[in-house]
Amino acid sequence: MAVQNTGELTGNMLLEPVDQKVDERVLELIELDLFPNPSSDGITITLSEAVDHASYDVYDAKGRSILHGNMQGSRLDIPTNDLAAGLYNICLAHGQEMIVRSFVVEH
Repeated sequence: MAVQNTGELTGNMLLEPVDQKVDERVLELIELDLFPNPSSDGITITLSEAVDHASYDVYDAKGRSILHGNMQGSRLDIPTNDLAAGLYNICLAHGQEMIVRSFVVEH
C-alpha cells in the first residue's frame, strides 16, 4: 500500500505534503497498538508478534526526527514527558517495510 500525505490542517498546525511512499507489506500483517493516546508521560507500543532489529523514529509536526531507537521483541515504551505538547508520528521500520502511527502529547 502506498501512502502519500496531501497536507492537512490539524488544530493550528499544518502538516506539509510528503513525497514519501510507505510500504507496509510485511508489518501490515502485525497488529500494532499504541497507547495511551493522547499521552502525557509516555506511550507504549505493543506488537502481535515479536520483531528483531526494528528501528523507530519519532517525528514532530514539522517532519523533524526528534527521537530514534531500536526495538526488539513485542513491546516498546517511549517517554514523552520531555516532548512539547502536540502531534507526533512514529515510524517503525523493519527491513524495507515500515508502519506509521500518529499520537498526541498533552501536558
